[in-house]
Amino acid sequence: MTLGYLPLFVIGLAGASWAGAETVNVEHRGAVDLTPFVCQDITRSSLVNRVCYDTPNQTMIVQLNSVYSQYCDVPEATRDSFLNAPSMGQYYIANIKGSGICHLAAKRLKVAADRIANDLAQAMGHMPFQAPLGTEPR
Repeated sequence: MTLGYLPLFVIGLAGASWAGAETVNVEHRGAVDLTPFVCQDITRSSLVNRVCYDTPNQTMIVQLNSVYSQYCDVPEATRDSFLNAPSMGQYYIANIKGSGICHLAAKRLKVAADRIANDLAQAMGHMPFQAPLGTEPR
């Protein structure tokens, strides 16, 4: 009796879509689900392989020579200029590289962590926490 349902089950699986389930390993971040991102494979650049952009969060993930990096607070206009640049590699190096590998988000986390450490220190009667000179996030 159950064997009669097997062909229907297999036919149902054939129509299932797995396209939205892609996850990539992003440098300094780990696994990132690409469901909220719109991705474009890039074939005209020797450096840039893929660009993914999450419009509501202004987050861009760029694949360079098989390595994914994530950039926060990237305006849509910057993404558009990047995609339409005569040389995507030159545009990346001049305007994106090192400019926002979610440093702002990391800085916000560091400030929040310092506040929590200070609150705990004060609650315990200790001196407030201060990061050693030269270790502040940039």
